[in-house]
Amino acid sequence: MFKVLKGMLYGIAIGILIAPHKGTKTRRKIKEMIYGYKDDAEDALQQGKNKLKSGKDKMEAKIKNAIG
Repeated sequence: MFKVLKGMLYGIAIGILIAPHKGTKTRRKIKEMIYGYKDDAEDALQQGKNKLKSGKDKMEAKIKNAIG
């Protein structure tokens, strides 16, 4: 995961250095890209939370059934 993030940051840095656009346009594009990754990360985090809650609920049900 960290290698991917590191690669993205290097890509952004290189993109800024060789960008064919004005600085304001380049910064806007970078900002939009970062917010896109942020949204993806938030979605993945929420899916992970949902899976954990589902697993917890299943485990609680098994324990209750085992107890009686």
